[in-house]
Amino acid sequence: VAGRGGRGANFRQPVIEGNLSETYGNSALNARNYSLTGQTLPKPVRIQNDYSLTLGGVFPFLKSNTGTQSKSGPGMGPPGASRPGWSFSYSGNRNRNAQDILTTVPTDLERAGDFSQTYVQALVVDPATGKQTVVNQPAQLYSDPDDPASKFTKIASLDPIAEQLLEFIPQANLPCAANTPCVNNYALQRSLPSTSDQIQASVTGLRIGSRDNMAVNYSMRRGSSLNAATFSGLDTTRENSAQNIGVSGTHRFQQRLFMSWRVTLNRTRTESTNAFAYVRDVEGDLGITGVSRDPINWGPPTVNFTNYGNLSLAAPSFNRNQNFTASGGINKIGRKHSLQAGADINAYQRN
Repeated sequence: VAGRGGRGANFRQPVIEGNLSETYGNSALNARNYSLTGQTLPKPVRIQNDYSLTLGGVFPFLKSNTGTQSKSGPGMGPPGASRPGWSFSYSGNRNRNAQDILTTVPTDLERAGDFSQTYVQALVVDPATGKQTVVNQPAQLYSDPDDPASKFTKIASLDPIAEQLLEFIPQANLPCAANTPCVNNYALQRSLPSTSDQIQASVTGLRIGSRDNMAVNYSMRRGSSLNAATFSGLDTTRENSAQNIGVSGTHRFQQRLFMSWRVTLNRTRTESTNAFAYVRDVEGDLGITGVSRDPINWGPPTVNFTNYGNLSLAAPSFNRNQNFTASGGINKIGRKHSLQAGADINAYQRN
């Protein structure tokens, strides 16, 4: 007669197991960015905060897959039996990412139509040496390129549409040296937030009667972020979410004949918005024609410049999609050959 074994003879599977983690970083000890003006710059906040939780275990109050009751204590089945299990996990983050923009904007004189202090670089040839030299010289502006007499330094009257669009272009906040081209006279430093959450849950090994097994799983994710434009006030907020649920199982008709099946439903949603959509029809107020009048497209127009930062607003969008899938198959296991037949049904919806 064999005696009882060592400590392993009374081993019990834990009802719940889990793990918890977090990673955190902060810019409090980071160095400041290099200052072009010698003045102390504010340090953008940067935070990295990632965390997760994982749990899993068995259902002590449910029968094992063998259909027998536990004889080894509460929640435990006989040797070789496995109980239906479950799992749950969550992960997320709350981050702030630093952004550093350096670009060129019109000076205060240029915003008023005065280009008398606007300088450009030109390539000239020294007649004595024949060598090319880069020099700074005042900009030469002509209302008619073929008429030297049409030279001007100040615009007599500003176009009212262009004048009102200056509302969306910030003024310079960095100085420029005299008698030189004025470039990189606007700096912007800030923090952009982003968040995300993900959940996954599943139940496996569910036995329904003596012939059926089933499993269920669910997942969800969502997130949001701020996508920055060159100039503040023209940012885009992006949000996304998705959900997926699936149910699967098997049914045994005979010892060598069984069926497997699965049903899943997936839904996704993405949305990009700005501060103007559905709120302020800038183009309509300015009298700009030939553009979309849909409220989702309201806002200032996109204007591209050669020597200045562009005025641009990302186009909003809204999408909701849904997928439904049902699949199943029958398997016949013979002595020498096996047969399998099945079908899939898919339905896709795009909004």
